Amino acid sequence: ITYLSLLNKYINYNSFLILVSAVFSNLEDDIKCKGYHLDTGCIGTKFILPVLLDNGENATAYKVLTGTTYPSWGHWLTFGDDSAWESWETTTRSKDHYFLATYDEILFSYFAGVCDIENGFLTFTIKPVLNCGLDFLNCKIKTPQGILKVDWKKTEDNKFKINIKIPEKIGFFEKKTYTKCFDYDTIKCNLQVRTRKSGDYIMVQGGQC
Repeated sequence: ITYLSLLNKYINYNSFLILVSAVFSNLEDDIKCKGYHLDTGCIGTKFILPVLLDNGENATAYKVLTGTTYPSWGHWLTFGDDSAWESWETTTRSKDHYFLATYDEILFSYFAGVCDIENGFLTFTIKPVLNCGLDFLNCKIKTPQGILKVDWKKTEDNKFKINIKIPEKIGFFEKKTYTKCFDYDTIKCNLQVRTRKSGDYIMVQGGQC
C-alpha cells in the first residue's frame, strides 16, 4: 500500500495519466484485499487517506479511517486508549507517539477543508469534502489572526449547510465558497471567489454566501 500511495501522489499526472490510473486501481485492490486495514508505516500512513480523497474515493477513505480491527487507528480505541501508538501492535513501545497519527490532517485539511494556508493564516482556502461519510463536522482552529471555525451539517434533503467564522484580525480576504447548487454525489463542486471581511457566514447549497 505504501509504495502505491507514494507513486500515486507524486507521479506527473500530465505525462503519465494512464500509469496513474493503473497505480490507483492497484492501490484500491490492495486496500480491499487487506480488508481496509492499514498495512503501512510512518510514510505510507501519511499519504493513504489524501491519495484516496484526492481521487474521489471518499467511501474507501472513510472505511480505512473508521476501521476498528487490527491494524487500524480504531483498534487502539478498543483498548480504551485515546492517544496514538508508535506501532499497530499491542506490544508497541509507546502509546503516546505521533509516528502514525496522521489522520488529523484529514480532519482539518479535507473534512473541514482548511487548506492553502499562507502567512500565518492571512491567506487560506475553505473547501470541505462534504460527502465524506459524516453527517456533521465542527472544527475550531486557534490561528495567529484569531479563531477560525468551520461547521457543517447534512440536512434532511441531503444538502449541506456550512457556517464559517473568519478570524477577527483579518480585514479582507479572498475566500472560495460553495455558492452554486451541486448534487450530493458530486466530488468537485462549483466554487466562486468572493471578497469578505472577518465575521460569520452561512452557506446553503443552491444559495449565496
